[in-house]
Amino acid sequence: MKFGIFGGTFNPIHNGHINIALKIYDKFSLDKILFMPNKIPPHKNIKNVLDEKIRLDMINIAIKNYEFLNIEDYELKKDNISYTYESLEYLDRIYKGIELFFIIGSDSFLNFDKWQKIERIFRSSNIVVYLREEAHKDRIIKIKERYEELYKGKIYLLFDKIIDISSTEIREKIFNGDDISNLVPKCVYEYIISKGLYRE
Repeated sequence: MKFGIFGGTFNPIHNGHINIALKIYDKFSLDKILFMPNKIPPHKNIKNVLDEKIRLDMINIAIKNYEFLNIEDYELKKDNISYTYESLEYLDRIYKGIELFFIIGSDSFLNFDKWQKIERIFRSSNIVVYLREEAHKDRIIKIKERYEELYKGKIYLLFDKIIDISSTEIREKIFNGDDISNLVPKCVYEYIISKGLYRE
C-alpha cells in the first residue's frame, strides 16, 4: 500500500490543497492521503495561526466526501516544534510496510536544505514535489538530481497544472472584506463566515 502525507498549517484548508491531493492520489495510484496539520511549524510565524481545533474542524468538513482523504493528528498532540523527519519516522513505524510519499510544494523544496535532518526524511519516505511556479521548474529538476545523488532517496515531480492559492492570500482577502467563496470548499466558506474567522 501507498500513503501520501500532506503536511501544513491548513490555515485555512482551501481548494488548492484539495486539488493537489486529488491529482497526487490519482497520478501515483495512492491508497490514501493523510492531511497532517502542524501545531508549531518550524518555518512559520505562528502568531496568525488559528487554534488547532478550528483548523482540524475545517479539514474534517473539507474532506468528508472523500473516503481516501484522512487526517493524521500526530503533530497536534505534540507540545513542541513539529519537525518533518520525526513525524515521518513515527508514521513509518506505525504504518509498517506501507510506502510513504511526503507531499511538498516547490517553493518549500527550494529551501529543503534548511529543514532539520533531511537525510532522515529520505530514509522514511519518498518525496512528491508539486510545482507552484513555472519559473522554478529548471531549478527544481537540478535540486532533485542533486538530492537523489546525495541521499539516495526518490523524488517525484508533479508538473500538472494545479489550483495555486495560498492561505495567506485567503486570510488577507477575508480581512479586507473580499469574497473567498470560490477559493475554499463551500462547507469551509460557510464555517469561516459563521464563526467570523480571520477578521482581526
